[in-house]
Amino acid sequence: MRAYYEQNRDEIDRLVASVDKDMTFPAHFHETVEIFATRKEGCTVTLNGIEYILNKNSVFIADSYDVHSYDDKSVGGNCMLTIPSRYVGGFKAFKGSRRIACPVIESEGLADKVFEITERLIIGCDDENVLRAATDLLFAFIEREITLENEGEKDDALIRKMLYYAQANYRDNASIAALSVKTGYSKEHLSRTFHKFMKRGFPDYVNSLRLDYIEKQMSMPPKKKLSSVILDSGFNNLQSYYLAKAKEREKSGELK
Repeated sequence: MRAYYEQNRDEIDRLVASVDKDMTFPAHFHETVEIFATRKEGCTVTLNGIEYILNKNSVFIADSYDVHSYDDKSVGGNCMLTIPSRYVGGFKAFKGSRRIACPVIESEGLADKVFEITERLIIGCDDENVLRAATDLLFAFIEREITLENEGEKDDALIRKMLYYAQANYRDNASIAALSVKTGYSKEHLSRTFHKFMKRGFPDYVNSLRLDYIEKQMSMPPKKKLSSVILDSGFNNLQSYYLAKAKEREKSGELK
């Protein structure tokens, strides 16, 4: 699975809501929690490599750093909320060390509440107190129907930790070896787990974050020296940068 970090979602730190929009998005992840409700059948979603075909009146929840995608080409009958961390504290406390057992909840009552709260209290609202009350109410309804289980050693929990570590440390010495020390897992297990979900190696993924950082920095004023930005991004030298860039182009089909 080729997933990208939707960094802008986390950077804007704003509650985003939409109703009856085209919901076709490739695999991505972010720190914010995403809630999707549908009143129709047939929408396909994935979470951490597992595919779900939603039935009518279903609610789908993607937790922080869950890798997820949507395929719903028929516009209408859906509702999407992207909720930043400052509104999710109560829900995180409710979960504790547990994880969501199944990301899909089939409940007409809950789906109706997602639509109602979104349309009546969230869309068009700029009042922070109202938005906080609305999200608290929404999570209260979710908590009544959601099933949680102990986090344990499941690979989907581990991949979230790996993605978070990569995002937080790519400009430093982010590596499987350092992550092995941090988590207590062997380097081999970490490498297998990452490749199973992401269909690429952890070092390549870290380098892709560095390349994205370089591209963003070079596109922003003031003008910067490329070699300085390369070293600031986490690459140890210019040769590593050019090798990583060539590898990314090969993967994207730009080179034969």
